[in-house]
Amino acid sequence: MGAIWGAAAAATVCLLATSAGACDLKAPDAAKAGHGCAQAWMDANLRLNDILTMGTHNSYHVRTPEKIMALIRAAAPKAWQGLDYSHPPLLDQLNDGDRALELDLVYDPQGGRFAHPVGLKLAGLPEDPAYVAAMSKPGFKVLHIQDVDFTSNCLTFVTCLTIIEGWSRAHPRHTPILITMNTNDEKTLAPGGVDEFPFDETAYDALDAEIRSVFAARELITPDDVRGDYPTLRQAVLEHGWPTLGASRGRFLFALD
Repeated sequence: MGAIWGAAAAATVCLLATSAGACDLKAPDAAKAGHGCAQAWMDANLRLNDILTMGTHNSYHVRTPEKIMALIRAAAPKAWQGLDYSHPPLLDQLNDGDRALELDLVYDPQGGRFAHPVGLKLAGLPEDPAYVAAMSKPGFKVLHIQDVDFTSNCLTFVTCLTIIEGWSRAHPRHTPILITMNTNDEKTLAPGGVDEFPFDETAYDALDAEIRSVFAARELITPDDVRGDYPTLRQAVLEHGWPTLGASRGRFLFALD
């Protein structure tokens, strides 16, 4: 399997030496493991499916320019408010404790397909040369709705991943981070706009490759990691269990939503 988890699938690191001596990792709970041993006990005894994670949806989203939003309000008077918001930069979200991020992706193998949103033209707004340059490069782009709701705090998938991976290297003991992805292939909602490419096997292979272009294998928790030598992933989870929290620290899961 690749690096990506489907929605249906959704060396332990222990700090044994403390000021009070060795930790009792077989204690019935963290409080009884010894002075300063709570984290070591949790790393050894909790598994990936034992933790709760706070996260954001459309984590990349930046409020659409007002002139384009005025067009959206006129065309969708009951729906526009669902688009009228901004998230802080990804680094701020991670620093605030978010450990689940969601990115909407469009396939752009040649580059440039989404570099000239027709919403700008309809609203009489100029193009940003930096935006055009970034969106002209081949690779997956991160946006909500092409042509009309395309503003993002990281324009390309690789840029978003590079920001996240850099934060991870600076915080190597972080709890595992889940990155969910919507792979969009919708028709345009704007006259004169562009349709999104379908996500076929080639697109998903390219998606896996972009993830691995940023993250080393040791930074990922993949279906094959969990399956191990078991014949199926399900059997591995039922008989062996998910990875421990300690083995999952500093690592990432990528899931298709």
